[in-house]
Amino acid sequence: MSSRITGLDGLRGLASLIVVLRHTSNAVAMPLATRHALLEGPWAPLLNAQGAVQLFFVLSGYVLAGSLSRSRVPRSTVRFYVRRVFRIHPPYIGAVVLAWAASLLYRDPGLAHGVTPWVDQLNAADLTAWQVLTTFKFPGSALGLVPQGWTLEIEMIFSLLMPLLFWLARRVHWGSLVLLGLALLALAPPAGPLHFAIDFSIGIALFLERERLGRWLAAVPAALAPGLVVAGLACFGGPLLLGWHVVLPDQGILFGGADPRSMLLVGVGACFLVATAVHLPWWVSVLSSRPLVFLGRISFSLYLCHWAVLSVLVGRMPPLQSPRDGWLLLAAVLAASIPLSALGYYGLERPAIRLGRRLAHG
Repeated sequence: MSSRITGLDGLRGLASLIVVLRHTSNAVAMPLATRHALLEGPWAPLLNAQGAVQLFFVLSGYVLAGSLSRSRVPRSTVRFYVRRVFRIHPPYIGAVVLAWAASLLYRDPGLAHGVTPWVDQLNAADLTAWQVLTTFKFPGSALGLVPQGWTLEIEMIFSLLMPLLFWLARRVHWGSLVLLGLALLALAPPAGPLHFAIDFSIGIALFLERERLGRWLAAVPAALAPGLVVAGLACFGGPLLLGWHVVLPDQGILFGGADPRSMLLVGVGACFLVATAVHLPWWVSVLSSRPLVFLGRISFSLYLCHWAVLSVLVGRMPPLQSPRDGWLLLAAVLAASIPLSALGYYGLERPAIRLGRRLAHG
């Protein structure tokens, strides 16, 4: 199996873009009815940031299972851990430093500026240099400096568990792993790390069944193939389309997607999207376009740095008074975040990955 699958790169890039779109839309104050219309319209799949996080986890399950499948000796587990630490931790530290620097530039825009209280609440962290240093020990939200960093903690936890999960899926059956994930989704504390076991389990199952899935999808008539992608997108955006939101009036936003039914529906959608991104030629061609593959390559840095960019820009741009101003904010966030993410990818991520590989095989 190739170490890189361009369809998955493109899907990862799309997921990172979804997170930026949702966070930017959350930052723009608007009437509640308008926000419902925005999130529950046909573009719902492009605004489901919680779903994008689950898609990242399914992709991790698939790719890490591929990495482990090529390892044959016990010491490979230690090598796997070394590579994962160097894949996640240096970019995380870079994101913390960037967010701390951005916090020194942050200005409270105030409600009159057209910005939701949600932004101020997430930017309340005011840390000393020593406090920042204490956040380096394990990936996370860095005491509020990197709000989206909660997903890195889950990613690292399941990276540590991945050799065990992959062994269980191969020695028993991947179905047992999926059943375990479903049980944890139903019984584990809400929004805790164990809730996301289902996503990594789906990713492992998709990898182990990749040859069979390839045969099935190759037999799908060309006229019906787009329906599989549409079905995946419908499930992926289902929690928004169905209005499964919680109103957070003190923050001025709608929140949803972390309850078991939403996570299960998104997991089904992610299953469709990942399988078709590997095996459905026309969808692979779409996702393999140069812009999406480029976004996929820098997606980790984009995910990590866009919040700091957004936090600075909302306090320094003119008041957001119309939908046009919201689009301008989005354009400004992307215009600043994408070059910064490319710098992070080429200047930090790739050197860290190479160093991790050298240490793992030393």
